[in-house]
Amino acid sequence: MSGFRLSAGLVGLTALLLVACGPSALRTGPALALPSGPARSVCERVGWYEAAPVRVTAEGETAGVLFTTRYTQEFHGLGLFRPGQQQPEELDDVWPKLAEAPLQQKHELPIERVDAASRHSLYWALGGLGGMAAGIGGAVAVADSSRGAAATLGISGLVAGLVGVVGALVAQQSGADQLQADARRRLFIEGEDDFAAVRRGVERNNLNTRSQCAH
Repeated sequence: MSGFRLSAGLVGLTALLLVACGPSALRTGPALALPSGPARSVCERVGWYEAAPVRVTAEGETAGVLFTTRYTQEFHGLGLFRPGQQQPEELDDVWPKLAEAPLQQKHELPIERVDAASRHSLYWALGGLGGMAAGIGGAVAVADSSRGAAATLGISGLVAGLVGVVGALVAQQSGADQLQADARRRLFIEGEDDFAAVRRGVERNNLNTRSQCAH
């Protein structure tokens, strides 16, 4: 029974690490006024961005031995939108067009820390699952011929699973850090990000789009 509970816990933890709930985001105001103005043609609208206020409700989860703790927090700032859209774009898709490397590097640091912790936690969980499966599978295979060897293999598998659980729990990102990272995937946070750089990057993209559409 303990082996079953351990296996179920590992599977649940692995599923939690693999499935991330994306934040909900909603535009809350008009686009910022920029020198380039609004898009003037269908061609421009294809590559155009608007910087506008947005509210992001981020969710995070921290797995525990017996239960999972869930976190929710609202963030306010600027999002980048296609003209007329209400859902902000993922910033991963926009960075090359903004061409604001210092802004990107500072903004992505919390995301990179959380992603690295999530990967390490997942490696621990998968390693524990693999070790436990190998040990228990080996025990079943030799059970008829050697009970002693089967017991040794079974215990080794359970130990590997336990080590995987502990390692995954220790390595996982905290719920608070996860909230910050998830919000930042779509949001420039007020008081933390350089909004002047955001405006400059959006203006650069829009002028480049206008130039391309003019040819």
